[in-house]
Amino acid sequence: MSTRTFRPQQLDKRPDFVSFGIVSSHIAFVVAPICLAAATPPGLLHILYWAWFGISAHGLTNLMHEAAHRLVFNHGGTSDLLGQWVLGPLFISSFDTYRDRHWDHHRKFGSDDDTKDVYLVSISGWRLFGFALTCVLGQVAIRRFLGQFSPSSGNESQTQIVPLVVRTAVFHVALIAMLVLIGCASSSWNLEEGLTRSAVAYFFVYLYGLGSLTVFVAALRAIAEHQQGAPTGVNEGRAALRNLKTNPITRLVLGSYGFANHAVHHHWPGIPSYRLEEAMEVLANSDSRYSPQQGYMTVLLNLWRERA
Repeated sequence: MSTRTFRPQQLDKRPDFVSFGIVSSHIAFVVAPICLAAATPPGLLHILYWAWFGISAHGLTNLMHEAAHRLVFNHGGTSDLLGQWVLGPLFISSFDTYRDRHWDHHRKFGSDDDTKDVYLVSISGWRLFGFALTCVLGQVAIRRFLGQFSPSSGNESQTQIVPLVVRTAVFHVALIAMLVLIGCASSSWNLEEGLTRSAVAYFFVYLYGLGSLTVFVAALRAIAEHQQGAPTGVNEGRAALRNLKTNPITRLVLGSYGFANHAVHHHWPGIPSYRLEEAMEVLANSDSRYSPQQGYMTVLLNLWRERA
């Protein structure tokens, strides 16, 4: 395949039933530790559930990105429904605001007006541990949550706020009801025990998992893809673009839905994630700097060691 014959619009989307199966399986895998926590008496095992959910949930932020580009399903409106009714409420965020800010990120990439700035966080030396601590304490999550409502966030108009609140409320009422049902059923319908289990699952595994580990993993991914200072990548303004190698674990946690081919996505944002590998070959053939040379962990390690 050459750059002369490559046409992004010719890369058709796969059948919706395939995408639905993949998305459903992924969501089930991420939600599983919350359900297991609700079915288990509170104990040390919940730390494992917290880590499982908090780390794996980041993959669904990548799915929300795919939905924001309307690339999950053949009809863009179906991707909107996924983002507005499932993914946005799951992350307690406005999907529509996220989409607007993300498109600004594409349009203003690398400039001082870039709406994404987490990749500028230095992780050199002890700074990495300091940043990790702010995530574990929930400071980063709170700042990002409140940032949705700032005047510069591009947040919804008054007419959009009511649907946003309704969608979020419906999702969380359904989630809490499911956890209470699991907790009560697993404790022989002891209401007090069931409510305790479901509360620990919801507040510790789910909410704290999102507010600590998920935001930390999301920041590391963005840093690996966009921070200057590592020996690979192509600089654009204050940012860099990289395509990255992955193994099964880093692909699931960091590079799912085509994020490992992130430089390709920035060049051709209309290509579905499962077609980016084909497009990456074209881009790398035209400019070898876009060829995946290092993985996420290697880039992060280089930035930790070398960046001043």
